[in-house]
Amino acid sequence: MTESATTSSPDQQTRRCRKCGDENMTFEARKVDVWGVEHQFVCSACGHEVMLASGGGVGVYLAAAFVAIGAIALVMGLGDGFSTVETLLLGFLFVLFFSPALFDALKRRRYPQTSTRSDTPTHKTVVTATQKDLVHKGMLWLDRLGLVRGFLSLFAILALWFVFWAVFGLLRESLF
Repeated sequence: MTESATTSSPDQQTRRCRKCGDENMTFEARKVDVWGVEHQFVCSACGHEVMLASGGGVGVYLAAAFVAIGAIALVMGLGDGFSTVETLLLGFLFVLFFSPALFDALKRRRYPQTSTRSDTPTHKTVVTATQKDLVHKGMLWLDRLGLVRGFLSLFAILALWFVFWAVFGLLRESLF
């Protein structure tokens, strides 16, 4: 694990502290690991610290869980419909896929954004893997998206993917 001090794109939001109610909980550090990006906020009044997942990452995870459950439900329901066991299994998978992202989204909601800071603080970025690979660069890009834009970005990427293959198939059928 390496630590480096950097000023690249700190979180400019201030949040409300749940412990003391102060509306000046500020960004302290960002943690980048294999699973996503988390931001550490510290209350200036009481010293309470919290790690919040990035909004874009939570939105993408919710969208991926939605697509996975939809695909499984489509495959399971193609025959004669759903049996009781298949319905229970689908409900279990729904809880399994959605609960981590929903917990992160609810945690972000418990610490609402109150304002935006004008100063640019120096903060630490704790990295458990190299930031030079494409996956981590993509995660840092998603970090800047909000929950809704992160959720919709996966569907936009899937739509572009399907359009690409539809055009490819159309060209293949018409030219060959």
